[in-house]
Amino acid sequence: MIKARLFWLMDRPIEVLEKYGLSKDEAGIYLYLLTNGTKTITELRKGVSKGRTKITRLLENLTNKDLVKEIKDESGRYFRANSYENLKKLLQDQKEKIEQQRAILPEIFKELEKFGGKMDRFSKVLHYTGLVGLKQVMWNSSKAKGKLRLVEEAGMSAYLDYGFYERIREEYVKNKVKCCELTNLKKMPGFTDIEKFVKSHWEARYIDARNFNAKFELMIYNDVYALYNATEQGIFCVEIHNRKLARMQKRIFDFMWRHAQEMKVLSKHGAVRVKLGGK
Repeated sequence: MIKARLFWLMDRPIEVLEKYGLSKDEAGIYLYLLTNGTKTITELRKGVSKGRTKITRLLENLTNKDLVKEIKDESGRYFRANSYENLKKLLQDQKEKIEQQRAILPEIFKELEKFGGKMDRFSKVLHYTGLVGLKQVMWNSSKAKGKLRLVEEAGMSAYLDYGFYERIREEYVKNKVKCCELTNLKKMPGFTDIEKFVKSHWEARYIDARNFNAKFELMIYNDVYALYNATEQGIFCVEIHNRKLARMQKRIFDFMWRHAQEMKVLSKHGAVRVKLGGK
């Protein structure tokens, strides 16, 4: 029975890789490189029929997972698939992450318990799961007023399709929302074709993971504190609607923001890097 199931799975290699924490698009890029060898981004665009911005983001995610290696020489940038045996390391990283989350779960329950029974009539806790839940949480953020504070977990954006994120960014622009994003990444590739969002409605700053390591992605807006992430067990999302909690989290975020490093915008698509020497 186990062998039969294994053969069934290997007929669907993308589904197999998804079980190891890769998104469908990440799995597609990795399998293409594994099958076809070293490629440029232009060659990948033709091979997998995806936009340059999205491919760049997916390659960064795969590089962070040690499944793809970037090669630079005088003729340009190339990417090749690393050994599939690196999935072992990916699985170990996921195991360690789950153990860390399990270790702090009692403290999370303890803190959330303080709100139970003491919340005013405007307070509530909402729990979502899966891609549908993540989409709902993200869409809810488009109703932010004034400012949306975001702590990015690297790679989380790959779980939802590019078009969906673009619609949300259009809503941010329409509703005049300013998005302030904290990241552990010193540089990020372009991610959007909405130039007005990059120019007027978004700013990113870098915070060293040694000072604050983002294990969850966080959003704070209006009276909402939302957190979400993905593990091999699935996608986990929580929204806490509480004015006092949101106010406290905004102050914590703003403290980190003041001490974070500014990033220089490199393109109209939102590519950024940490400013070097203030430039």
